[in-house]
Amino acid sequence: MVETTGFNSLTRVQNESTDNFIKLSAENFSDQCSGSDLAVDNIIVVTQSYEQRLPNISSTLQGLLKLPTSTFCVDIVDGCNGFIRALTIANKITETGMRTLIVGGDIYSPMTRHAALSTDILFGDGYSFTIVEQDNEPFKSKVMTDGTRGHFINASYEENVLNMNGVSVFLFTNSEIPKLVKSLDWELDPSNGLPTYYALHQASKLIVNQLSNKLKLDNGEVPFFSCSEIGNLGPGSIGAWISANSSKLNTKANLTCLGYGAGLSWGVASLQIDLIQNGVQYIDA
Repeated sequence: MVETTGFNSLTRVQNESTDNFIKLSAENFSDQCSGSDLAVDNIIVVTQSYEQRLPNISSTLQGLLKLPTSTFCVDIVDGCNGFIRALTIANKITETGMRTLIVGGDIYSPMTRHAALSTDILFGDGYSFTIVEQDNEPFKSKVMTDGTRGHFINASYEENVLNMNGVSVFLFTNSEIPKLVKSLDWELDPSNGLPTYYALHQASKLIVNQLSNKLKLDNGEVPFFSCSEIGNLGPGSIGAWISANSSKLNTKANLTCLGYGAGLSWGVASLQIDLIQNGVQYIDA
């Protein structure tokens, strides 16, 4: 299983409190940033882990991070394509110079503890905190949804068990992502002279390798699968991939992100990045 999934270990919280973990994560994130770096205009939280109906997590983070009351806050309930959706929304609601904090991830362990072993061994607990600043460089994205196949990945509030049809999800990913890429009227690798990296949702090593080979992608020395010690963080996995490869990525580069998962939803986003600060932080929770 380890050889197929690629996950050697999984990050798991002990007290299973989403609210407590978010609080500790926000404090850790704030400690890593200077005051000017932390200044953002918007907060977009993408998660499927909620302990409370009210208040929403983005509003809680606004308070924890001591951001102005003018900060626009919104939560999105989405899974493994959530990072693509959040990037797309951030691009649509901002103007040049505006900054958005995207927080994506889940506390999966309460949902996977009683799930099938084949599901439990895939998911870790964690969030990625990503600040994006709007500039004049091109941003392109496309997000797809097929609710008729949403039952492939599901979890009810009452049972709180993550159910996943692994074979159907694999076939969906292997079919729809290549079709999406072929349908695009823009290149995944812009001709601006910068290196291009492809950040794939870290579903498993098997899926990531299958997709990168089928699409004939080239990341140079940067591995396509890089979350073997973390696990699949759902909407936080692309952020986790960026952080895990902080020492390998060029500071300025093109980044094409591919997401696929619950919904069923899948998408692609292509943008130019200028990394300032990046890294993985482990929290005792």
